[in-house]
Amino acid sequence: MKTISKIFIVLLATLLLSGFRWSLMFGELEWADIDQALDQDFPTVRQLSVEEVRSMLDSNQQFVLVDVREPAEYQVSHLPNALPADAFQPEKSEKDLLIVAYCSVGLRSAKYVQQLQQQGLQNVYNLRGSIFMWANKGYPLESDNGPVARVHPFNERWGKLLRPELRSEKNGDDVPARRP
Repeated sequence: MKTISKIFIVLLATLLLSGFRWSLMFGELEWADIDQALDQDFPTVRQLSVEEVRSMLDSNQQFVLVDVREPAEYQVSHLPNALPADAFQPEKSEKDLLIVAYCSVGLRSAKYVQQLQQQGLQNVYNLRGSIFMWANKGYPLESDNGPVARVHPFNERWGKLLRPELRSEKNGDDVPARRP
């Protein structure tokens, strides 16, 4: 029994000292926790807000929008003109190309941006809040079939960061966007 207690204490101490984020794994998810994780875990990754990216799209600024989520997530909906990550192969010769990556909340895409930086690309940004924040603001979403109004929630826990009416069903069915 003493051995089990010692193992538990060592494991707990290791988790605490390694910066394990209890709130992201087990606690109630809050945007502030995600922002803190982005700032602390990815200090070299530059961030753009959803408002900035919306403005870039509206002004027809030239940039590549890369969706790093899983294919099933991308199929439900994505940001306008976004490419799935597996379809985007940046060349080192494109080092000046502006690239904005996103996922559900910004954590997976921050890791992707970090990898692109390690490959020598420097004009790369993470979309802070990613598609969940984008959808919560009421910004346009699309699928390969046209405008939609729902987002793949990743899972039930993370999906709570989306407004309930924006969460797609478990089977991934999307809902056409309502036209004004």
